[in-house]
Amino acid sequence: MTRRADQMREVARTMRESYAVEKLDAALIVSDAARVATLGFMSIRIRFDRPLDLQNTEAAHILVKRLTREGFRVFWEPRRLEVRDSPNGEAMSVADLVISWDGPD
Repeated sequence: MTRRADQMREVARTMRESYAVEKLDAALIVSDAARVATLGFMSIRIRFDRPLDLQNTEAAHILVKRLTREGFRVFWEPRRLEVRDSPNGEAMSVADLVISWDGPD
């Protein structure tokens, strides 16, 4: 018999993976980066509309490999959410995706 906490953990993991697939679409991410580059910036920080840490999802691993192959520097910048900003009433840490194309000319 599966315990309820195990079921909820699996539901959360599955939801996080599907959300990551939606939000970490390479074409959309590169399009956003290209738009920011036209404004003169050399990097973009992507914050997601849900405060979830997506860096350990399969979609994140795939995106980071692809962007790195294309010459971008990619990292995850930790950010702390205070209780007042958290949807579940707890202080939490999340990571924003940062992509940079600031390199040698």
